[in-house]
Amino acid sequence: MKNFLFLASLIFLSACETAPPEDYAEWPGVHYSVEGIIKAFDHVAPGGGIRGKSANGREIYSKYHPPSGDIYANATTAKVRSYTKLAILGDRRPYVLQVSFIIEDRDDDGNYTVTQRDQVRAKKILRDLRKFLATRPDKDNFIDDFRPF
Repeated sequence: MKNFLFLASLIFLSACETAPPEDYAEWPGVHYSVEGIIKAFDHVAPGGGIRGKSANGREIYSKYHPPSGDIYANATTAKVRSYTKLAILGDRRPYVLQVSFIIEDRDDDGNYTVTQRDQVRAKKILRDLRKFLATRPDKDNFIDDFRPF
């Protein structure tokens, strides 16, 4: 009976799945406008600005840059490159912001694959984003995210 209980508990515990560690930095409860958040990300993004956006405009990607060293160097075709992704979650305020620092490596065929996600750098970029949003003057209209449909 003891062996049966031991075996049953071993199977039960091995079947439990642990959650993967977070590889992004998150800031819940953001009351700034989407346009203001994007402008702030453009200002603090490593690589010197924004490379592109998703179709809905809520995922923003920084330009490619070397993972360490000069953040303003262009690393579009480098062997190892990195970029930062900002995700604005939620359909209305307050938003949740997620910042990911992604490192890619090029294989022999010229294809890039994600090799690492750095949460420490993502937290630093999010801290800079928060600081910029807190210190920038409000220049937006009182209706800054008005979309009738």
